Amino acid sequence: MKPLPRLDPLGSLLSAAGALALLLLPFVVFKANRIVPGDGRTLWAVLPQWQALTVQGLLLVAAGAAVAVGNARVRLAAALVGVAAVALAAAAAANTLTPLGNKVVRVAPGAAFWVLIVCLGLVATDAITRLRPAPGLRVVWLAGFFLIAGAALAHGTFDNLSVMREYEVNASCFAHEAWQHVFLALSSMADAVIVDSAGTGDWHIGHPMDTRARAELEQRGYDGSAHRARQIDASWLPSRDLFLAMDRRNLADLRLMATQAGVPADRVQLFGAATGLRASGGAGDYLDIPDPYGGGADDFSAALELIQAGARDLVAQLAVLLAGHAPA
Repeated sequence: MKPLPRLDPLGSLLSAAGALALLLLPFVVFKANRIVPGDGRTLWAVLPQWQALTVQGLLLVAAGAAVAVGNARVRLAAALVGVAAVALAAAAAANTLTPLGNKVVRVAPGAAFWVLIVCLGLVATDAITRLRPAPGLRVVWLAGFFLIAGAALAHGTFDNLSVMREYEVNASCFAHEAWQHVFLALSSMADAVIVDSAGTGDWHIGHPMDTRARAELEQRGYDGSAHRARQIDASWLPSRDLFLAMDRRNLADLRLMATQAGVPADRVQLFGAATGLRASGGAGDYLDIPDPYGGGADDFSAALELIQAGARDLVAQLAVLLAGHAPA
C-alpha cells in the first residue's frame, strides 16, 4: 500500500487560516461614498457564481499544493496563481459593485482579501527559500513582479478599487507626496546625523521665524512653529563635522571663525557647492541661496525650492557615507 503524502505543517496552517478568512470575513468593503461606514461583502455575495467557483477552485489548488506537495517550484507556481486569483477577484468585485460612470462609490479589499494575500505570500516566500535562487535571479524575479503589477495597474483592471480612485482624484500631487515620503525615509538618520541651524549675525535672537517663511514651509508640510533664531558661537566649531553657509558672505564669516578656532577650513563649505547647485543650467558657478527677507512670497518659495533640491542631494551623500562606515 502506497503511504500517504506527508502534510506540510506551514502549508496546513496557512491553508486553514485562508479558508477560515474566506468563510468568516468580508472579502471587500463597499461604501456608497467616502464618508459613510463601509458594508462588508463576502466573495459569494459580490461575484457571479461561476467567478466565485473559479476563484475558490484555484485557491483549493493552491492550498492542496501548500499542504501536500513538496516540490518547491510547484508550490511557488500554485501560490502565485492564488495571488493572481485573489487580486483579480477583488478587481472584479469592485467592477460589479461600481455603477457605470459613478465616481463616488468606494470599494476596498476586505479582511479576507488581506489574510489570503498574506497566507499565499508566505507560501510563495517559503517556496523561494527552498529553491535558494542566486541573487541575480532574485532581482530578475522581483523586476518581473513589478513589471506585471505595473502592467495590470496601467491596463485599468483595478481602476474601480478605492485606492486607484483616490489616486485618480489626487494624481496631480501624487508624485510630489511620494517624493516627500521617500525623502523623509532617507532622512531618517536621527541616530547618526544631527542637524541644527543658526545665523552669523545677532539679529532676532530668540524670535520665531519670519511669518512668510513659516507660511511657505506649512504649504509644503513642514512645521516651523518651534524654530527660534540663534547665533553661531565659536565654541560650536570643534564639535561639528560640517558647516554649510547659504551664501558667500556667510561663508567668509564662518571661515574666519574657523581659522580663529583652529578648525580646518574645509569643515566650512558653501551649501550650493556641497550639494551641486549651479547657475546657468549646471554650467555656471555654484549658487548662493538668495536671502528672501526683503522680497515677497515668491522669493521665499524660490529660496525653499533651492534648499530642498540641495538637501535631497545632501541626504543621498550622507546615506552613502554612512553605508560606507556601517559595521560589516
